[in-house]
Amino acid sequence: MRTALIVVLLVATALVYALMLLRLLRPERYAFLVCAAAVADWCILTAAPLAVAAALLRQPALVVALTVPAVIQTGRLVEMLARNRRRAEPVAGSRLRLVTANVLLTNPAMEALARDLAALDADVCCLQEITDEHLAAIKAAGLLDAYPHTVLDPRPGYHGSVILSRIPLEQAGQIEVGGGPMTQADLRLPGGVIRLVNVHTEAPLNRVKLAAWRRQLRELAGFTAPPGAELVLAGDFNATADHRSMTALLRPLRDAFDDAGPGLGATWPRWRRPMPALLRLDHVLISPGLAVRAARAEVSTGSDHRRLVVDLAPGGRAV
Repeated sequence: MRTALIVVLLVATALVYALMLLRLLRPERYAFLVCAAAVADWCILTAAPLAVAAALLRQPALVVALTVPAVIQTGRLVEMLARNRRRAEPVAGSRLRLVTANVLLTNPAMEALARDLAALDADVCCLQEITDEHLAAIKAAGLLDAYPHTVLDPRPGYHGSVILSRIPLEQAGQIEVGGGPMTQADLRLPGGVIRLVNVHTEAPLNRVKLAAWRRQLRELAGFTAPPGAELVLAGDFNATADHRSMTALLRPLRDAFDDAGPGLGATWPRWRRPMPALLRLDHVLISPGLAVRAARAEVSTGSDHRRLVVDLAPGGRAV
């Protein structure tokens, strides 16, 4: 039995180091590697209990081998949480509240979710996975009454979306990004224009979807706002900051949750308690002229994604 446990520890140690290498290289050639990269951080944390097991089995070499990634990964997690606690709010600029929510194609409680969204008092809502049935449900719940300006593109399947706004919209409609539909609109504010893109990429679950996902993220990285305007990309990117294609987006833009959100901001999957969400697949990415007052992730009724609620300060400055 002891020999078998040591063999298991050897295999687990090799897997931990393989995941560390994966996180470092971030290859995106195969779908299973992309999916593994998304959960690598959490899997590497298992090095800590594995190190304890190695100590109990009196395997000092394995204790050292497992303690190194355990310390590194725990340090990364603590630093991230501490950094978010130190965030300050911007001190200037008006408030623009934006909500993005993947409502879930099979959501059985759309009217309840619509009432929840109405209670958020958002200026703009970006919703993904919207079908004709979903649209009828949120209309019946009265959500559309609060938003006179809309871009409505319901579709069967996973790629329908809508933009609901209290602010007048210009250049609004459905766009194609990397072969898939998304929605876009320009928000006309007193201080200028914000170009808003409601994002929902393919989930990179097989070879074909992976190619589409990479193509869509590559095209999104090339998006710009009109001269003098700002850019916001909000929605379900099916990607975390550990993916190479997502990192390309974060060079010209910033993640609003990283600026002002508490905790890790994980949005998927929305497990039943006590299991928390593990991955931040949903993002609000902003251009440099926008500041963030606050950001939070919260439960969306009936959905497997948590929604993001972000208060922007157009023209504001962060301290």
